[in-house]
Amino acid sequence: CGMGSDAIALARAGIKVYASDKDEVALHFAETNAAVYRAEGIQWSVADASEVIPPKGAIFLDPARRRGSRRIMDPNDWSPTPEHIGKLLEGRGAACLKLSPATDLEVLLELFPQPDEIEVISLKGEAKETLFWYGKLASGVERRATCLPDEESFAGPEHAQAPTGEIGAHIYDPDPALIRAGLLGAFAEEHGLRTIDPEIAYLTGDQVVDSPFLSGLKVLGQESLDPRKMRKLLREFKVGTLRIRKRGIAERPGALEQRFLPKSFGDRTLTLVATRIGDRHVGFLAEPHA
Repeated sequence: CGMGSDAIALARAGIKVYASDKDEVALHFAETNAAVYRAEGIQWSVADASEVIPPKGAIFLDPARRRGSRRIMDPNDWSPTPEHIGKLLEGRGAACLKLSPATDLEVLLELFPQPDEIEVISLKGEAKETLFWYGKLASGVERRATCLPDEESFAGPEHAQAPTGEIGAHIYDPDPALIRAGLLGAFAEEHGLRTIDPEIAYLTGDQVVDSPFLSGLKVLGQESLDPRKMRKLLREFKVGTLRIRKRGIAERPGALEQRFLPKSFGDRTLTLVATRIGDRHVGFLAEPHA
């Protein structure tokens, strides 16, 4: 149960919780945190889920993905392992499996039992959790993207590939939950948006779309990522501070800013969206929506 945050949240929701961890120190901190947050009714135990099968009923599994301070990237080295988790899920009418969004979804689907619903949760624009829902805990949709703290969800069948077209008046940086959940195409089509390259996740359109799943910018100009041409564009718009967003470009944001804006051309703060379209490296100078 780690530090107990999930057990505490479940208990405060009125659910009777049996929480276990094979690490006595972690369990001690979890119990202490539960006392601080006045989460009552949790039954704590030191147990290794790979050796002891928990009681019947709904189960929430959060395999350990760290060893000390080191993050474990291979799911086969998580604890419990995918094989043990499969055994723990057998015969359960309701279950939730909490996984790392840093691991490719296709890899997770190869290793763990097929879920009834997949949800990816982001917090302030950063993917935090991938959840596999089973049985009665699934909501009836195939995929779901949820962004916090807005508490907004977008759900539907998997549809990852958005239509591709020319750059519009606005460019949008989509929330990673949409991308990792395989719902970018569905979201784009529902809101009349498109990508500028089939392999790049930026969306574009001629209309303003207000959504917590999008960070929108108005396109002011575009140019190739040639320093001389880009500096001319920045000078034209009197740019003094340049914010960098990038996809499909290896160069670091700081290096891009230094290369394109070696000195101030004015007092405006604008955003450069550096990306590629096919084999071309291009930059869109833009300002965030109000």
